[in-house]
Amino acid sequence: MAGFCLAAYLGAAWITADVSPLRPDTPSYLYFDPSRSIGYPLFLWISRQLGGAVLAVPLQMLVLTISLFFLGLAFFKYTGRPVLSVLFQLGLVLSPEMWKFAAMLLTEATATAAVALWCAQLLRTVRAPDSRSIGFLTVISGVATLVKPSLAPLFIGATILVLGQPSWKQRGWALALIAAGLTTTLAVTPIANLFLHGSTDSGSPVARGVLQHTLFCSVSKPPADPDSAFVERYARAVTNYISAAPRAVQPGLKRLYTGKLRFGLIIPTLGRRHGLEESWRTDTLLWRIAKERIAANPGCYARSVLSSYLGISTYKSYSSADSKRLEKFLLANPPVDLPVVPLLRSDEQLAVWAAQDIGVPESVLPGRQDLEPPTARPLPLIWSARLLYGAAASLGVGLILAAVTVTYRDFRYVVPFLIQSWMYLSPVIYPVSMVPDKWQPLLALNPMAGIIDAFRSALFGLPWNVTTLCVSSASALVLLGYGLFYFRKTERVFADVA
Repeated sequence: MAGFCLAAYLGAAWITADVSPLRPDTPSYLYFDPSRSIGYPLFLWISRQLGGAVLAVPLQMLVLTISLFFLGLAFFKYTGRPVLSVLFQLGLVLSPEMWKFAAMLLTEATATAAVALWCAQLLRTVRAPDSRSIGFLTVISGVATLVKPSLAPLFIGATILVLGQPSWKQRGWALALIAAGLTTTLAVTPIANLFLHGSTDSGSPVARGVLQHTLFCSVSKPPADPDSAFVERYARAVTNYISAAPRAVQPGLKRLYTGKLRFGLIIPTLGRRHGLEESWRTDTLLWRIAKERIAANPGCYARSVLSSYLGISTYKSYSSADSKRLEKFLLANPPVDLPVVPLLRSDEQLAVWAAQDIGVPESVLPGRQDLEPPTARPLPLIWSARLLYGAAASLGVGLILAAVTVTYRDFRYVVPFLIQSWMYLSPVIYPVSMVPDKWQPLLALNPMAGIIDAFRSALFGLPWNVTTLCVSSASALVLLGYGLFYFRKTERVFADVA
């Protein structure tokens, strides 16, 4: 398994040799932008101290490789099956697109590494859920959240595991530990900003994300605020262009234009209007504009957020066929002509410094690239809520069946029939769309229905059922919690009935 990981690392270094590590967000990470969580900037600072910014990419790829190895090793210790563990390890490392993302100075590689370590520690903790294991799981959750704040739900996963502790005293202590870890994690970035910048004032990339989900939402009446009117003017032009496109290429067009609108036009323009020199200082303006747009069309905003997060959680891939289809459309239909606005002065300087530190041409700086179709999205197995929810459902059912089988010995004859029936009740050999609409909410209660349907959508590029996925995911978590509780409750009498 170690050999596979080493070979994957060397192969990744080769296939990503021509990938430019500089991205629009890279300077904000390299130079401790106050709007960024401290985790990844600290990692880049350590890399610069060890050998310069050019060392960051191979170092983060090495961290990712080691984390994937530890996850594979934990899986082997948990299952005790060498062949299955080797296949699992190969599934983790054989993803060229994952390694391409790891070659960019973005949080994806270190965040994926943190999730891998969290999953590895989770497997260890399930086997021996003592205070030390839960403490390590809490620390990893905190590190992952510092790297990528959207990983804060890992604390929820740790909390669900704690509910399986045998006594209320152990549960209370573990919950207090997790709460202390979450509180400490939330305080680290403001304290770091106070030390680095002399103030806890900071922007938030969340404002840019919220605005992103409102850009393609129609507004019933023209905004009175000049800044909002400016955003609406260009957002409407792009929205009309995208609406006229075939439905198959609309998601790709939105991905192209969200960055172009926000970083290439809206942020630098608003910064100049209000005499700001750094993009993070525009976050308060973006918040105000975003709130106005949400109030004008809350339903559109909610749908956009839900689609985005479900796309991430199911890791719906963007295939090469989608990329070619989008490229063909752009050749036949010239893109919307957006003004080219230079970066704000401080951002421009930081971007130039970043290009010099990394050793890439300035032509790849933010705002200087043409519209290009995105490449396929990575599909690393560990960075997939489908796998986590599927594991939660399987583990929950396994714990319940194990406890019932030990308590009632004849129940083992019923288990194969139940498993086979569960397979037919899950959309394995048939899609959810074949089930009548009135029965689909009932099917969604099956914790495997949404996960299987999401896998089918990701593999074949089909639309996914939002309701089924949400209900099934919630059902899987509830099943895991009950399984842990029931197993802990009954295991004290196992020796008496075995």
